[in-house]
Amino acid sequence: MYLDYRGPTHPASALTAMPVTLVEWIWSGGLRSDGVTVKAGLARDSSAVHLLVSTSNDLSEPIVVGPVIASQEINNRYVAFPVEGLEPDTIYYYAVEADGEVDRSRLGKFHTLTDGPFSFTFGVSGCARTASNGSVFETVRDHDPLFFVFNGDLFYEDIDVNDPDLFREAYTRI
Repeated sequence: MYLDYRGPTHPASALTAMPVTLVEWIWSGGLRSDGVTVKAGLARDSSAVHLLVSTSNDLSEPIVVGPVIASQEINNRYVAFPVEGLEPDTIYYYAVEADGEVDRSRLGKFHTLTDGPFSFTFGVSGCARTASNGSVFETVRDHDPLFFVFNGDLFYEDIDVNDPDLFREAYTRI
């Protein structure tokens, strides 16, 4: 019956989800030649959240952005870090630090834009079921796109009341 109403699923990934210790999710966006914005959802409240940004994947000699507060009552533990003054056409790595603990399991990477024309890979997908773990996401990652757009249907929860908390809860399970 599920297949009749919802359709087939894509093959599941063999990878297992990483345990959440500090950061539930982290994304980068608003990419430019000299900056980026990084947003994250934390698993617990913290009065001192920083973003570490480095040209090395060991986060040595980082640019430190923050602190900001992550509070369930104030911002649902969602934090944003505008990062400025970066070099064009450079690979950077980033991770969140809260109360002195760095979550290296959610290490992110972005490549700043060049100041002129250039070639790049653009990834697009959509229609993922709630908490899906499809191998398609591994394929996207393996192509190392400069941009990735998830263009809809991040979850299928059929929420029929206008309650922001229900939508936030659904997003945390994606």
